Amino acid sequence: MDKREQPIGEINVLLIEDDEMDFALIKRMVAKAPQARFKLDWCASYEEGKWRMTLDQHDVYLVDNRLDEASGLDLIKEMLDKGVAKPMILLTGLDDRSLDQEAIALGAANYLPKSELSPTLLERAIRHAIEQRRAARALHESEAKLSAIINNTAALICLKDWEGRYLMVNRQFEQVHGLEPGAAIGKTDDQLFPDDLADVRISQDRAILQTGRRLDSEEVIETAEGARIYLTKRFPICNEQGLAVSVGCIAADITDRKTLEDQLRSLSLKDGLTGLANRRFFDETLAREWARMKRAKKPLAIVMVDIDHFKQYNDHYGHHQGDECLKRTAAVLQSVFLRPGDFAARYGGEEFALVLPNTDAAGAVRVAERVQAGMESLGLAHETSPVAPRVTLSLGVASMTPAADAGETELLERADQALYQAKDTGRNSVRLFEPGAA
Repeated sequence: MDKREQPIGEINVLLIEDDEMDFALIKRMVAKAPQARFKLDWCASYEEGKWRMTLDQHDVYLVDNRLDEASGLDLIKEMLDKGVAKPMILLTGLDDRSLDQEAIALGAANYLPKSELSPTLLERAIRHAIEQRRAARALHESEAKLSAIINNTAALICLKDWEGRYLMVNRQFEQVHGLEPGAAIGKTDDQLFPDDLADVRISQDRAILQTGRRLDSEEVIETAEGARIYLTKRFPICNEQGLAVSVGCIAADITDRKTLEDQLRSLSLKDGLTGLANRRFFDETLAREWARMKRAKKPLAIVMVDIDHFKQYNDHYGHHQGDECLKRTAAVLQSVFLRPGDFAARYGGEEFALVLPNTDAAGAVRVAERVQAGMESLGLAHETSPVAPRVTLSLGVASMTPAADAGETELLERADQALYQAKDTGRNSVRLFEPGAA
């Protein structure tokens, strides 16, 4: 036995028919149904049929098209307008194909000429109408659940056709973009959004339709709460032949995550004590500035800074006071900058470093001398220093115009050698790297 022919339990049928002989005919047919069991009720007028249908006590309605002075089509239309959901099958004594089309277009589940009826045909028509109704209800429930999920998620969801027209957007998409419900449907990005955002989206959609591949990107959207960053995943939707015919998109707000990532990165690149950049950030910045000055054919300078006899200072005044000395030194370094591109870092221990883009040797020496003078002006006592009764600095300076056969490490080594020269010749001084100097 075909699974589609399996019994589905007793089926309650209401026949609305003004001809008692036709009622008797239908009654005999349902009694002879090969698979299903039917319970048939009958009413003979339009008004009684309308009342019985509103009670919602039956699984299916058989409606004769000729009811008194009215028609079965009128009854079906009126009941559908009132929200009756059970399937209705139109019965007629005429084999009229135009009536068939009208009935189906109106919402009838089927159209059956009485002259063609048989127990098997009637049973199958009723069973099909009920299964069709169940499938439609299940589909509606599924779509309702999916719609609820789509419209209550925090993500932005949309679907566009081959030409970039929006076929569907969820509520969050409309709210973020400040659109009225339904305003996006049928429109394209360049009709809805600023040129910069629209151009990017149109370009990405074209690439997806051409390649058939997913595309992930970060997108900045201006909202009522300000600019927000979205991680956007655009993907192709393909037909049966595997060709991309439309584009779907899901976008999640990652502003808070990006802010946290930036904060964590900032912390990872910052010296916790002095607030200056740490050694890792110094290395990244030096490499970046070297490459930039190489392209520009401009000089890059480094100033290495060391606190004279800091170990003795720490031993004498204690680590707390030593930390304060490091912080005061960092403040002096920051105070001498005159240009946004200048960069200061704690290189390690009591050593600091300055990176000075587009600065020749003479300019770097002037910066170093300002640092030394700034430290002198603080007058921090250092009773155990053999150089002076206050905290002093030794500074090494080097400047190079990046060349193809050299790297930033060579510049750093030169500044370090100059610092060694300053420390080796009595400290509390500024020394410029000189090739061949001992």
